[in-house]
Amino acid sequence: SRTYYYTDSTSSNTITTSATDNDPWIVTYTDKIYVGNVIENAWNWDGSTVLVSSWIPKCEIACVYANRLWIANETGSGSILYWSGLYNHWFDEVDDWRYIYPQDGTPIKAMKAYGNKLIIWKEYSTWMLVGTDPDSMSLYNISAEVGCLERNSVVEHRGGLKWLSHRGIELFTGTEIRKISTPIDTTMDNIGQSFNTKNVFSIDNDDEWNDGTLTNLSVSNGEIYMSSVTDGVNQQVTSTSTVNYALGG
Repeated sequence: SRTYYYTDSTSSNTITTSATDNDPWIVTYTDKIYVGNVIENAWNWDGSTVLVSSWIPKCEIACVYANRLWIANETGSGSILYWSGLYNHWFDEVDDWRYIYPQDGTPIKAMKAYGNKLIIWKEYSTWMLVGTDPDSMSLYNISAEVGCLERNSVVEHRGGLKWLSHRGIELFTGTEIRKISTPIDTTMDNIGQSFNTKNVFSIDNDDEWNDGTLTNLSVSNGEIYMSSVTDGVNQQVTSTSTVNYALGG
């Protein structure tokens, strides 16, 4: 993957090239752009020079709050939240961190500064850090049931935070979380379950399909395979014959 900057609507220049396709986090902090991921060292760019920051822990998510850089979801330590020094990107991994409810066994999924609060989502819970000094911040549980599925789904919109959870689209206005996608629940539930039968793919040998012994369809490296109860052997899908099937029928 590569990071570019544009000098106009059509001309671009490469800032840096990454050896991994891991989804990066990107934040603006102390007049620099910071980029990192869970595999490689983070780096920052001041408009002309790229500086690799090996002292920033390799984590999946990051945000800026109270003039510090906050990062979380390190491989093997998904419940740990780290923070940098004030107005800098130096991390003390010995002292400057805390757990966010590790008992639930899920990693921190997203973070967002919201007023004088830092909202932190795990997969099935939502938390709030209040204050600006990490040594005296208070951690509150907003919900023990509603969390976040995807960090990039979190947006601030019309005076509240909105995001995707397991139960739908959520809204947090500063005091409570409420689901706002109820009017489209039926539509969402029907996706993937009420497709009409159609010609979708072809298989090399459709005997198992015809005699009712086909038990599994799977995808591997872009190829579709089928398994039968007769011999349990996966057979690769080709284009020699066509079979009708209903997705989620």
